[in-house]
Amino acid sequence: MNGFWAVCPAAPAKKLTTAATRHPLKGRHAGLPLLITNSIDFIMRILCIDYGSKNLGLAVSDDLGLMGHGIGAIRRRTLALDFAGLRKHIERYEIKQIVLGLPCTMDGSIGPAARAVLAFGEELKREFGLPVDTWDERLSSFEAEDRLIGAAMRSKKRRRVIDTVAAAIILQGYLDHMKQQEEKS
Repeated sequence: MNGFWAVCPAAPAKKLTTAATRHPLKGRHAGLPLLITNSIDFIMRILCIDYGSKNLGLAVSDDLGLMGHGIGAIRRRTLALDFAGLRKHIERYEIKQIVLGLPCTMDGSIGPAARAVLAFGEELKREFGLPVDTWDERLSSFEAEDRLIGAAMRSKKRRRVIDTVAAAIILQGYLDHMKQQEEKS
């Protein structure tokens, strides 16, 4: 992976092992030293899709691949319109990989819903030329609903955002797993 120059707040200055400079920003960060280093590897942005019969829930990772956050949902119409909506997000966020939530059955087998997701994944590869990975999404929608209920969100609003929250949950699980795999090696 290519390195890039990262500017990170660091404190205290005496513990820095590389050259530091004063923070150019004002406000609460004014006067903090900055660590300028090329030791942080760039991780590509990942788009996660929670594929449903009515909506495509969407989430993206940050540049370092640490956190995922929901960015909305696309109301499904036709494959061409779905791809047009996805293309806007892929270009806007400079996506380099796609993760699809795979709805395995409770015993871990591949049922009709999972087969539909796998077929959609093949279409995504052909359309966008990006690597597509799948991640077991069992119970992600239930977890999303529980989180939204815990946040005292009304039923009508929950229905509007549940696909987005489920996509963020799926993506975060994928990112956490990838980080654990990286730490093991």
